[in-house]
Parts: sequence; C-alpha cells; structure tokens
Amino acid sequence: MLQATLPPNDVVPFLSGLESTGAALGSKVNVISVGADQSKAGQQGHLQLSVQITGTFDSVVRTLGAFEYAPYDITLTNLTLD
Repeated sequence: MLQATLPPNDVVPFLSGLESTGAALGSKVNVISVGADQSKAGQQGHLQLSVQITGTFDSVVRTLGAFEYAPYDITLTNLTLD
C-alpha cells in the first residue's frame, strides 16, 4: 500500500508516471486501487494506492526506489514480496 500527497490535478499524470517508471526500469506496475486517505479527511491530495509490481527482483526493487525519490510525498505502508 502506498500513500501519496499530491495536488488533485496531478492524480492522472502521477498514476501514469508510476506505470512508465516501472516500464523504464524493466518492471510492470499495475495500479490495483486508488482511494482517498480517510485518515486525512478534509485535506486534498492524500491518496491510498494499491499497486502490483512484477518483474525480476532487481527491477522491482529499483522501481520501489524510484518511487521513493519521486517529486511527491510517498509513503510505503505495506509490502509483500512473492
């Protein structure tokens, strides 16, 4: 589960950017679900995302690292490697 803080107009480009970042690093990023972060009700721009990243271990870890350095406030709250 990822949490992201971003302006409302940036949601679609942000989601597309997640997918293109993965592709550039050799992984496939699927956005499974997107919702408002209920713990921050009334505040704009807080999203909870469920994403699936598939690929080699190296490409998955590089993709996660790229998300960490994205120009948004992103928090990884749950991770399962399978």
